[in-house]
Amino acid sequence: MKRFNLLVAVFAIVAANSCIKDNENIGLEPNAQKVSMTFLASQEAPTPISKTLLNEKSVNWQADDKIMVYTASGDANGEFSLVEGSNVDNPTSATFTGEIAAADNYHALYPSTGWAFEGGKYTFAGLAAQTAVVGSYDPAKAIAIATSSSDNSFSFQNAGALLKVTVAGAGVCSIKVTGTVENGSIGGKLAWNPGQIEMVSSESGADVISLSNSDNTPLENGSVYYIVVPAVTISNFAVYLCDSENNIIGEMAKVSAFNVERNKIYDLGALSYGYGRADWTMTCSQNPLPNVSGRNNSLTAMLDGNASSCFCITRPGKNSGGVNLTSLTADEKNAYEISFIIDTKKQTKINYIQIEHLSNKSSDRGTRLQKITEILGSNDGVDFTLITDQCDFTTHAQVLNNVNTGTVAIPESNYRYYKFLMRGIDCYDPGAEGTDGSSNTGNTCQIKEFYLGNKVQFGL
Repeated sequence: MKRFNLLVAVFAIVAANSCIKDNENIGLEPNAQKVSMTFLASQEAPTPISKTLLNEKSVNWQADDKIMVYTASGDANGEFSLVEGSNVDNPTSATFTGEIAAADNYHALYPSTGWAFEGGKYTFAGLAAQTAVVGSYDPAKAIAIATSSSDNSFSFQNAGALLKVTVAGAGVCSIKVTGTVENGSIGGKLAWNPGQIEMVSSESGADVISLSNSDNTPLENGSVYYIVVPAVTISNFAVYLCDSENNIIGEMAKVSAFNVERNKIYDLGALSYGYGRADWTMTCSQNPLPNVSGRNNSLTAMLDGNASSCFCITRPGKNSGGVNLTSLTADEKNAYEISFIIDTKKQTKINYIQIEHLSNKSSDRGTRLQKITEILGSNDGVDFTLITDQCDFTTHAQVLNNVNTGTVAIPESNYRYYKFLMRGIDCYDPGAEGTDGSSNTGNTCQIKEFYLGNKVQFGL
């Protein structure tokens, strides 16, 4: 089944007269008489909870879309297919035809697979494993339901909700949603009682919903994805970013109780590496910072996730943006220290750093930070303890296309304040300037984003 061209949190089906074609009837009682039928179905308007404005978009049916239709008693069903060309003039409308036992009323379910009728309820296999679709959601998990009216028309309603996430970084291979729900599990089997729109978790099962590409390749950096979640209250709600080996490399702020309403779109914003940095602050020994044109330089520029800002410092021996260090001798340049301190506002366990460089332009490569002489930690911001004096990613940074360092491992530490000290000119692009004081191409060191995180195996 192909995905809808445009994304909303509802499903549209508007059927008209159509030709009849034979379809395999699934689960039909042997003695029940099959009849050919068409159904008229309409869409429900979305009600986004945030300013995503997705209600300005519509759902477009694709040529291979199908729905599952059950008799209201649940004892017979049939798969109905979209009639070729019926969605051309108006992609939000289509004709669906199929065969099913004659009955007074019917229930319709989307997608057409994953459903069963058990104990008077319709059950769906669950939302645990979702295939990533750029700008959209997994069509096999986007559940919608409808009950026929007297004229054999359906009004489909979305049974779940959507989480909108933007991937802000390379190397993210899966997004995992965790939490607990009453009487079941977040990714487990779901049940729908006819007459009740909300689906509720029916039994224990997967305690995580995972969105990934089918081949576990990285999700597209900067792209938007949508995750289908059940319309229930999720306790201890959290979203994690994981690498190809299922290690957590990022997370968003956790919520103790998230009341998910059906037919809503929840925009979680950009999910990046490491911990959420919204309340972090920073100081720098180079004060004031250089005023670099077009960089919006500030003490929060590399912590804000803003593509238009960049943290900049003038390199030893250079002159940029009002910060002049050209009077330093060669020895002084090799001993010159610049440091910055990040206040995470609480003790924060970390075992890696990650840096996103400015770009892969040749002219920008000379601005890359390539080595940190010392990383130190403190809980009072005054007395610092050495964590490591071995944080060298020079070889990686010298490769032009390596805009992101990936996770650079450091010894596990648990402090509130983290200090990063660069001593001498070798901490910056050595291809641009050597220890002998020869000329280079960059007057500043520039960091687009700086992340701290604690890489652990997901689920441990």
